[in-house]
Parts: sequence; C-alpha cells; structure tokens
Amino acid sequence: MHRSSFALTLLAACALPSVAQAQDWNRRISDVRIVHPPGTPPGTWRVTASVEGVVTDNVPVPSSLAFELHLLLNGVDIGVLPSGPLDNQNGPSCFYSSSCHVAQPCNGLFNGAGNIPGICFYGVTGVGPLPVCGCMTLIGDYDFGTYSSDLRTTDTLGVHLVAGPGSIPELDTSDDNLDLHVPDNVLGTVVCAGDGATTPTPCPCGNTGTSGHGCANSQNAGGALVVATGWTQADPLTGTDTAVLRGSLMPATSSAIYLKSDALNAAGSVFGDGVSCLTGSIIRLRTKINVGGASQFPEPGDPSLSVRGATPPGSGLTGNYAAYYRNAAGTFCPPATFNISNAVSIVW
Repeated sequence: MHRSSFALTLLAACALPSVAQAQDWNRRISDVRIVHPPGTPPGTWRVTASVEGVVTDNVPVPSSLAFELHLLLNGVDIGVLPSGPLDNQNGPSCFYSSSCHVAQPCNGLFNGAGNIPGICFYGVTGVGPLPVCGCMTLIGDYDFGTYSSDLRTTDTLGVHLVAGPGSIPELDTSDDNLDLHVPDNVLGTVVCAGDGATTPTPCPCGNTGTSGHGCANSQNAGGALVVATGWTQADPLTGTDTAVLRGSLMPATSSAIYLKSDALNAAGSVFGDGVSCLTGSIIRLRTKINVGGASQFPEPGDPSLSVRGATPPGSGLTGNYAAYYRNAAGTFCPPATFNISNAVSIVW
C-alpha cells in the first residue's frame, strides 16, 4: 500500500483525545508488506511495516514515545524490533486554535540522532467535540529481516506495537496491531498512473484520474484501478504462486484484457482514452468480462500469474501488469472507444 494520501488517511484512522486532555497523541501501524528479496532462494521472505504518529503541543515535553514492534506468524512471536529512543523533546510547534500552522513542517519526534519531521494539520478527530492541531509524522519503515520458510495461503502474519518502558500511554491503541492474511498481501509498485503526476504523458482529453489510477473513463471519473495481491513464491499446498490481479472501476459489463510486459516506457504514450507504459514483449494473459466494473486474473481454472506470464518464482524477473478495457461511449473522449488502467510492477 503507499502514503500519498497520508494526511487524509491519518485524519480518518487516528483517534486522538481532545485538547483538554494531557495525552493528546497517537501512533499506528499504517502498512505491512511481505516481500521476496530478488535473487534469494524460493521460500525466502521479509516483512516490512510502516508506523505513523501524531503529537500535539499539549503533550508534556519531553515525553518518551518509544515502542517495540513484534512480528507474529500464526500468533507465534518470531521477531522484535525496538524503535530506540523516541520523544517529543523539541515540541511540534503547530499551535492550537485557528492559527494552527496547517501544512507547515514541524518537529514531529526526536529519535536520538535528530528530529523526524512532520506536517501540521488541524481537524476534528472523532474523539470529543474539539478540533485538534498536531504534527503528523512517518515515524519509520521497519524491516524485520530475512526468514526462510514456506508461506501458505492459510498463514497470517501480524505486526503488533508494544509501548516501551516509561512511554507515555496512548488513549487509543486499537490501531497498534495489524494482521495480514497472506492472500491479502499487496504486491508490487503502482506505475504508469493517469493521475497527472505519476506519468509525464497527460491523459488525452483532460480526463485525469485519481492518484494511482488510470485515466478517467465514461463511468468512473477516478479511472480504472488494478492492484495485485497474494504471494509471488510457490505455495507448498498448490505448487505455484498465489498472485492475483484485481481490476475495478471499469464500465460495468465491458470486456477487459489483462496484459503483462517485460519492459516499461517511463514517459508513457497515449493509448485510446488513457496512457500506457507497457513495452517490450507483451503477453495477453486473459480476456475477462467485468461484473459491476470489476474482474480479476487468475480465476479458478486459469493458469497462475507466474505460469501464464513466464515469470518463475524466484527468477528475479520483473512483470508489468495492466488491464486494457472497452469503453464504448463514443461521446467520451472521442474518437477512441477503449482505455487502460494504471500498471503494477512486480519483481518475481
């Protein structure tokens, strides 16, 4: 998953006490990923986790905010990472009231080596009647290191945050744990989005899509979205990968062709009503008929993504995937009647 919408998601997901309370802060695990390090043997994996936090001027200075991250496999603790020293010794300096320094840099937290910067925000938190002015910080991306064991579709990996000794208590700890079922793991990196920022080539008729999506289509102004979930390594229960491409926000019953390329043109080029970066050797994985604007590859009975795309698990090859779909509304961005989603790049 990444953090272009950090401010909005944090406002929605972090429950902070009101400014009348002393412990006016929160931290949360915002993302957990399972990755296969390229060039390592099959069955090798790593877990990374992102931790975010909010602290206001109302928190006593200095206060320890240190924690440990614990990695669990099916409920069994298999690893721990300390955050090290972590406090607010320099204060966020965002201020309360309407003079809150919205969108301005602030001293988020101090990790013993220097300040971890943040951004000031002001908004209703959902806990108590008062708005909160505080400093949002990406505390860090944590890597638990390499493990060598087969992961199965029945496995669950969890990352749990535990307050360190002397750490000031949080009033909301509901977002301190994040459990990830292996089939739900988000794979790859979004590339070639028609959002006006990711790809230099603009959408052909000003039909810019939402961040990370393809260009807008006649039924969804945000544009089609393809995400990949699962695990690139062979599952010992099935003998193959569990990766799935999931397309959504396309016209309701249109056809969609899932594509794979072995190269990317980073600049992109106009492709129907959208922008495509796929180049090199291109494989048509399968044609699917959308239901409610959504479809996926593979489905039961289809070959796996690694088999159909000729990217063996552990090979280190990169596959780039997108959905090319019918958009037959002739008055929308004429003269083309087709469009394409964003692309997802996966290292096998």
